[in-house]
Order: sequence, then C-alpha cells, then structure tokens
Amino acid sequence: MTRPPEKAPPSSPSSGHEDVAQYTRSLIEASLDPLVTISAQGKITDVNQATVEATGVARQALIGTDFSDYFTEPDKARQGYQQVFAEGVVTNYPLTLRHRNGHLSDVLYNASVYRDPAGRVLGVFAAARDITELNKAQAEVVQLSQRNQLILNAAGEGIYGLDPEGRCTFVNPAAAQLLGFGVDEILGQKTHPLFHHTTADGHPYPESECPVQEAYIQGVVHRGNDVYWRKDGSSFQVGFVSTPIQEGGHTTGAVVVFRDITAIQRAQEELQRSERSLAEAQRIAHLGSWHVDLATTEVYWSQVLYEMYGFDPALPPPLLTESQKLFTPESWARLSASIARAVETGTPYEIELEMVKTGGDHGWMLARGELVRDAGGNPSRVQGVVMDITTRKQAEEEVRSSERSLAEAQRMAHLGNWSLDLIHNVLTWSDEIYRIFEIDPKQFGASYEAFLHGIHPDDRDRVNNAYTESVANHTPYNIVHRLLMNDGRVKYVNERCKTYYDDEGKPLRSVGTVHDITEQVLAENAIKQLNRDLERRVAQRTQELQEANAELESFAYSVSHDLRVPLRAIDGFSQIVLEEYATTLDAEGQRLLNVVRDNTQRMAQLIDDILSFSRTGRQEMRLGAIDMAALVRGTLAELAPNMADRQVEVEIQPLPSAHADRAMMERVFVNLLTNAIKFTAPKAQAHIVVGATPGEGETIYFVRDNGVGFDMRYADKLFGVFQRLHSIEEFEGTGIGLAIVKRVVTRHGGRVWAEGRVGEGATIYFTLPIEETHHE
Repeated sequence: MTRPPEKAPPSSPSSGHEDVAQYTRSLIEASLDPLVTISAQGKITDVNQATVEATGVARQALIGTDFSDYFTEPDKARQGYQQVFAEGVVTNYPLTLRHRNGHLSDVLYNASVYRDPAGRVLGVFAAARDITELNKAQAEVVQLSQRNQLILNAAGEGIYGLDPEGRCTFVNPAAAQLLGFGVDEILGQKTHPLFHHTTADGHPYPESECPVQEAYIQGVVHRGNDVYWRKDGSSFQVGFVSTPIQEGGHTTGAVVVFRDITAIQRAQEELQRSERSLAEAQRIAHLGSWHVDLATTEVYWSQVLYEMYGFDPALPPPLLTESQKLFTPESWARLSASIARAVETGTPYEIELEMVKTGGDHGWMLARGELVRDAGGNPSRVQGVVMDITTRKQAEEEVRSSERSLAEAQRMAHLGNWSLDLIHNVLTWSDEIYRIFEIDPKQFGASYEAFLHGIHPDDRDRVNNAYTESVANHTPYNIVHRLLMNDGRVKYVNERCKTYYDDEGKPLRSVGTVHDITEQVLAENAIKQLNRDLERRVAQRTQELQEANAELESFAYSVSHDLRVPLRAIDGFSQIVLEEYATTLDAEGQRLLNVVRDNTQRMAQLIDDILSFSRTGRQEMRLGAIDMAALVRGTLAELAPNMADRQVEVEIQPLPSAHADRAMMERVFVNLLTNAIKFTAPKAQAHIVVGATPGEGETIYFVRDNGVGFDMRYADKLFGVFQRLHSIEEFEGTGIGLAIVKRVVTRHGGRVWAEGRVGEGATIYFTLPIEETHHE
C-alpha cells in the first residue's frame, strides 16, 4: 500500500472539517489491505471493509476501541503506534492479528501520521499486509533444506553438485570419503581436473568431452561408468548418474551421484564369462534370459531377448519401470501382478505374454520367473527365461479364426457338421447343429439314439435304415428328412454322411453334415402351389380372354354392319335433301345439313379406326425382313396427295432393315408420316426427317418434323386412345393413330416415346429388337 501523505490535501476557503473527513474516508476505503486510522490516544477512529473482514468485527464496533486489543501481543502493538507518533512513520512492523473466530494472521504494518492544515498531528494511518502464507513458505523452505542435507549426509553414494562452469556447489560426506578429500577441499573447485580427468582406459581427455558434465552442457541425464582419482593418486571405477538442474527453463547446473563399482565390475567380469556360456546355451535352445534388480529396477537381457524385441544389443534394456511399453496393457498388468506376487510370496510363475517389438509389431512369449533372495533372505531380484512362441500363437489364432469362419459360414448357410465315434458311441455336434435341432448343448445326450429322438417319428426308420445300410455297404448316403420341434413345428434337413473304417473293415467313425433346407423346401412348395394357382388363373384368364375376344369380334361385326347402315342412311338422306331441296333451304339450313354430313363421315372414320386398333392387337404377325427405306418411300408415295400445293421437304436418312410384320410397319409409318404432314401445315416450308440410330440390341427409328410441336408435360398422353393435344377445328383426326403405333411396336418387343417443343416441332421414336424375336 502507498504510504499516506503527512499533510492533508489543499482545501478551498469554503472547505472545512467535513471535506477533510470525507477525503480521509475515501482513502481508507480505497485500500484492499486492512487500514485503520488511530487517534493520539490509541483509539480506532475509522476502518475500511478489509479490516472488518480481517477481524470479524463490524465497523461501528471497532471505532472507539483500543487498536492493540486485536493482536496477540497488545503491548507490542501499542509500542508500534507510539513509535509512529514519535518518529512520524513505521515500516514493516510485524504483528499477529487475531480474528473474532480465533484465526491468526501474520501481518506487517506500515503507518504514518496525518496532520491538519496547521501542521498539528491528528492521528495515524496504519495499513496491514498479510504475510501468513509467506512465513509458511519460508518455514517449509528451511525444513526442506534441512531434510535434503540429512539425506545427503545419510546417503551411501557419493553426491555432489556442479555449476555451469564445472565447480562444486555442494558435496556429501560419502563423496568426500570415497575421493579421500575433505569437504572444504572440494567445495568451489572444478571437479574435472581435481578427480575426473581420464577416460576409463586411463587416457586423458578435455573437460568439454567429460561425460559427467554432459548433464549441464547438453541438459540431459547421463549415465555411465568412468574412472575417478583419489587425493592419494589412486583410481577406482565408478558408476554415475549426472542429472541437469532446471530453473526457469534453463540449465543451471547438475547433480552427480556415483558409487565405487570396482568389486562389482570384478564380479561382473566373472558373471559375463558365465553369461556368455549361458547365452550360447540359450541361443542353441532359443531361450532368452533376464533378471531385474529390485533395488535399482535395472534390467538385464540376454542376446536372445534383444533379438526377440529387435533392440540394439549395444543399448541397455529399459528399466523395469519403463518396460510397460514392451507389452500390451493386458499382458503388462499380468506380468506386473506375477512379479509382485513372486516378490511378496516367493511364488514362481509361468505365463504367456503379448509383446510389442521395435517398430510396433506384436509377438508372443512364454515367460517363466522366480524370486532370488540375498544372503539375508531378503528379496534381491526376479529372474527368468522367455521363449518366443509367436509362430505357435499365430498358428493357434489361425486355427481359431478358421473355426470362427467355419462356424459363421455354417450359421449363415444353416449347415452344421457332426462326427460319431462308433467305438464309444459319442456324438459330437457343431454349434450350428444345436441351433438347427433347437437343443441346449447342456441337455443333449450326445449319442446316436439321442440324435434319432430329434427326427420326425415318421422319418426315423427311414433315416436309421439309410445310415445302417451306408455303414454296412461302405457307401456314403444323402437323405432329406424332417425334424419335429418341441412346439410342433417341422423342419426339413438334408443330411450327408461318410464312414471311416480300419484295415479290417471295422467302422470307426462317421462324419457328416446337416443342412437346414426348411426355407428352401417351404419356398419350393410355395412355388409349386403358386404355379398351380397361376396355371389355374392363366387357364381361367385365357378362357375369359377368349370369351372377351369373341364378344369383341361380335361387337366389331355389329359396328361394321349395324352402325354403318344408319350412318350411310343419314349421310345419304342429308345429301338428297341438299340436292333436291337446295332451292327451298336457306343458307343456315344448308350449313346445318353439311354439319350433319361431316359428323356422320367423321363417325364412320372413327369406327374404322376403332376396328383397325382392335384388329392390331389380335392380328397374327407374319415376321420377315423389311427394307425400311423402301417401305417409307412407298408410304410417302401414297400420301403424296396430302402434300399437294405445299412446300414439304422429306429427308430419308439411311434406315437399317428390320425383322417385323410388313403390314403393321406400313401402318406405323402411315400414321407417323400422316401426323408429320398434318402438323406441319401451318409452316410455309415443312421439313420432315425419317432416320435411325443404333441402340443396345435394338434399332431406334424416328420421324421428326418442324411443325407445331407439343408441350412435354403432356407427352404421356400422346399414345393413348382418343388422346388429342389439339382441337378438331385446328387439326382433323380421331386421336387413335399413335395408339395404333404403340400397340404395333409393343407387339414387336419395342418401345415408343416422343420429344417436342411448342412451335418447334416434334420427334416420335420407336425401337425394334435386332434379334429375330417378338412378343405376341
């Protein structure tokens, strides 16, 4: 908190004590730390909200009380504010503030006097800063430092620290004793020239190449063996770990831990000789060995184990605590539990583990391990051997996969397999047979008699005889029979069997399959029934069609003979009236009689078209090769009168021959060309194209014109009977022509469709199969 001013702020002539009080109050509440004003008598005259929260006492309750009453040392508090009145200011005055609930807070008070405009001291501003957490942290640092020193002093390994220049910053007694120096002789000295200045083979090397100092030079942990020199000039082998000290993201030094490994190395040399012999034996037997030091978690691997994992033998194996990455999570959990149980109870283990090799490949090992105790009977290490069983596991998995695939295939195909041991009368079923027979494997008697019990009673003798004869005659059998389910349902199965015999012809074992063909049999039965029903319906429909055709023939005859006679009479009498009474009829009467004649003639034409449409569907087809181009030219010659006095250009493109009924094809082109000529009438220059294009197994013929066209929204109406897109006043016709075209083309196995745009013409397409087939 900023120290309060010793003098009050300047005031205007009109300001008084109220302005000063308001200013003072504003200063007090602006502080986030506890702040009070104290009178010369040591009484609190005002406080801020932070003081209320720190003491747990309301503002009005605090005002007027003695400042010293709220501290654990009231006398010391009184001395503090008395010192302020005497000296004008106090800085970082330590006190302990007591909250109403008993909580204590360590605080530092900063205080100064404040005066009126005449310079008289009015009171003291006092602000507190809570340093409770700071004091705790400092105490913890001291305690940690003391603990670290105890650890250093108690450690059996030599431990010393290095700064970035390689000077010793601390050293423990064990390190000084191992090196033969006093602690004071090492502190502050550069350690490399003092006791570490040669390689393991005795050759000197510069300090920049010193492996111990790589920790603070490169910022990485470095482990290794090297030579240290004692004060008396003797040397000894050490194993060391040099760890960088990181502060604020920067390396500020290193901690080195070392031990004398001279005796260990001698033992290791002897051990290495034994291990070489063991490694050779393991190589021959394809066994890998390992052990883990329980004290250091260091791990030893044999050469075979390196080869199993694909690791570089020049590198040390991972520590036990780092070995999790060498196994799948499930296998690591099993191995960890086995090692823990071996250490705790001494129980050896033998487990299969899935390992993760270099590069991520997986493999399998059979691992055996046991606990080794030291001379005192304490757990020392766990050792064991491993065998690569990847090939065996792969083969087992292939077998399981094959069995799963077979089971899945059997399930999908509803096909199960079985075998019967004829010596012991033991029947073995695959899972699918249990599903087919709908039997619980736990409740099945697993014998030939139990199998017969699942067969429909009416089929048991037949199945039993078939099997018995097959065994007796040394021939396979193939039989379809029924199964009777518990709920009365019947299933159909196709069973095949083959029996194997010994050298003397005695039956040993029968194997076979059971195929659930229920759906197939039911489907076949349904198809047979459907065919019978269909044949019956076809016969019925044929009879009905024949009767309908007969009725149609009768209707056609009636239309041809009965309707034409009255029409001819109406037309004839109308003509007589026009000719005989022309002079007595006015113009309107003559027009009406002409309308009668036009409609009777149109009715006659409509009757002819209906009869033609009817005959088209019933007419026998006489198929043969047709020169379509010649057919079109002949049709155009017949229609030439329809084009008289008009500018009509007809283009006949190359047209492939067709295999069709010539009379029917002529009717198709008559209708299509008549339409083209009719609907191009409004054009001053009519253009009609007859052409063809190849299709997929068919030929596509078309007639295109530049006439009035049509709206494609109504294209589906073009080929219906009596369907017209134009009025009779615009274009004459009965609306049956394109319907006849569709019926003829459909009977030939083709298709028809149309394309057009209003005012731009139309194209009518039809197809005929290239092969010589047709559909009646």
